[in-house]
Amino acid sequence: MRIGLRGAPHSKSWAIGKRDGHECNRHANNPSLCAGCLRGSVAEAERCDENAWWCEMKAAELLEQEVAQQLRVHGHQVFIADKSQRLGYPAPVGNEQCKVAMREMWSNGLDVSLSIHTNSARADSRGIQCMWPTTRNPKWKQCIHLCEHLVIAFKRHYNYMVRARFYSSYEGNMAPCPHSYLEVDYGNSNPDAARDFLRHYKEYATAIVEGLEAWWVSEGHSLPNQKPIPPADNSALISRLKSLITRIKKLKEK
Repeated sequence: MRIGLRGAPHSKSWAIGKRDGHECNRHANNPSLCAGCLRGSVAEAERCDENAWWCEMKAAELLEQEVAQQLRVHGHQVFIADKSQRLGYPAPVGNEQCKVAMREMWSNGLDVSLSIHTNSARADSRGIQCMWPTTRNPKWKQCIHLCEHLVIAFKRHYNYMVRARFYSSYEGNMAPCPHSYLEVDYGNSNPDAARDFLRHYKEYATAIVEGLEAWWVSEGHSLPNQKPIPPADNSALISRLKSLITRIKKLKEK
């Protein structure tokens, strides 16, 4: 399976720090500083402290990289949207850069793609959403089935609400392949969700991999490390049936 992953392209706030509870959004999505953190082109003093400052972009990248690693171990091919094309300010610039990154990723002949985000609402909100696009996506029915399999898998690894629903997004609507837009809990606004995300992101990644593989098999494909099931040899059964039919005919003739 050829899978495309696109983590959140923006440094929206994170409810806690990884270590000691700092609130994030240090750079407030400033394009030069956030891009500099990713590319290593800003002064050390201006970079986010990996142990303290967090944002949605960094959390999504953490999950994205774990998903990619697990998929590759399973023998799948993974393509990640170009990080240098994730950021931009004002919004129209950022949006266009993200479109470029998505088009480049899609050019690899993907079987499926995912957008990985964390959500924001009330300080006590919890839940995971797996969202399918509009009918502008030529594979929109498969998108729904993909989301349903992801929901089933997440429910094995996550104790709060998980649901599938509709959501219109560029990366979902314009994808040439089945796509799901994931909002993995409310770490942007809920400190408990943020802590759980950083503790359990490997389990969330496992759920995503399980959901993808279950969907892939449901579409009639074999997994990379799974031997195709050979067709059943029914010759002996057919021979016995023919023999039985012959005997029945002889009995009727008598």
